[in-house]
Amino acid sequence: MRHLFLLLLLLATPLQAQQLGSISFPNSGSEAAQQPFLRGIAALHSFWYEEAADAFREAESVDPTFALAYWGEAMTYNHPIWMEVELPAAKKIVDKLATIPAKTPREAAYIDAIRALYGDGDKHARDLAYEHAMEQLALANPNDAEAQAFHALSILGLRAADEPDARKQIRAAAILEPLYAANPIHPGVLHYLIHAYDDPLHAPLGLRAAQRYAKVAPAAFHALNMPSHIFLQHGMWKETNASNEQ
Repeated sequence: MRHLFLLLLLLATPLQAQQLGSISFPNSGSEAAQQPFLRGIAALHSFWYEEAADAFREAESVDPTFALAYWGEAMTYNHPIWMEVELPAAKKIVDKLATIPAKTPREAAYIDAIRALYGDGDKHARDLAYEHAMEQLALANPNDAEAQAFHALSILGLRAADEPDARKQIRAAAILEPLYAANPIHPGVLHYLIHAYDDPLHAPLGLRAAQRYAKVAPAAFHALNMPSHIFLQHGMWKETNASNEQ
């Protein structure tokens, strides 16, 4: 019986790792680095930072010259919305990137953005610099859905803790809504739309994303809980309870 359990666990693990949604992130990494890198991005979109960091480190190990893998690991030390940042750990990765050149201008722009995020000044100043860098990256790469989604998140990350800011929320939503139409199973788009509409006035606009997100990324614990933010504001008690119990 124990051997059967281990076999079932081994068979289930790859499937579970894939249940994080659908993304597309063209990059210069080796073929062997693609699967862990993309898994890291998908986990990052669901604020599953430990899983994302492990995945990015795996990508680094199979392709030590893959600058975006280190960028991804550095991203796991910043927790927007939660107002958390692990600055010393992030700076170590940024310092390492000084010796690993980006292979394309687009990838260099991602690296520059992370340098702004962990650069000089207090947290608010760094967040502003990062949002500006992501805006420039998104404008230069209008077909890069990841740049657009991370830019939207950087806008939401500018809000003060527990303080709704409708202007920032709707600015982010205006970026995310076209992405939703193009890829309704993108984990970051669904997740960030819920945050953008997470207040009593805008909650009705977040219901589509709330009803879809947990189904799209069931492997991520945060994706199972996040829809309850919207359900609660609709008085959908059964759905709220189910979301929190999951």
